[in-house]
Amino acid sequence: MEHLSEDTIERYLLEPNRLASLELEDIYGHLKECPRCRSVHDFLKDFHARLSAPETSEVEFPTVRSDQKKPFAKPIILHPMKEIPDFIPGPEARVTVLAAETTTASTHRFITKAALVSEKDKLLLRIIQDRQENRYRVYLIADNEDRVRNAKVSIPALGVDLETNEHGIAEFVLAASQEEPDWNTLQAVLAS
Repeated sequence: MEHLSEDTIERYLLEPNRLASLELEDIYGHLKECPRCRSVHDFLKDFHARLSAPETSEVEFPTVRSDQKKPFAKPIILHPMKEIPDFIPGPEARVTVLAAETTTASTHRFITKAALVSEKDKLLLRIIQDRQENRYRVYLIADNEDRVRNAKVSIPALGVDLETNEHGIAEFVLAASQEEPDWNTLQAVLAS
């Protein structure tokens, strides 16, 4: 069975009115029959629900300016995600970050800028831009929440070194003078 792309699943969730009715029926039928794609659908649905929900509790996001540097040891390299990896984080994963890059023409407040993966280490990293706040949020996901807690993430092309909070989330702001990076070739280095 051929799987749906993340982009297709995300469009089905976020912009179903832009899909033809036959395409909607095909996607619905596939999701009904394919547990792997249904799992991605459920993760994306939960992710966007959490992203759009108003903050109900104070969550501290470590914010690091792009001119701050920290050295890391034992790095894990995360590469751009070209297709859905063979692993899907289990139910103990707090937030799921599976998604393809959102088009820049999107009218949504949040835009997925990059989705990075290390299949060997079963790690996913998603960078989301909050266009309203002009900030970026990093979501680090693994099969075990302990692996993402207080992890050190370096994104050399952005000049950003971060430490995630207890949920595997960090925020950063790019310097106003910084050029827009090539999000499709971005890599990250992780040390937990």
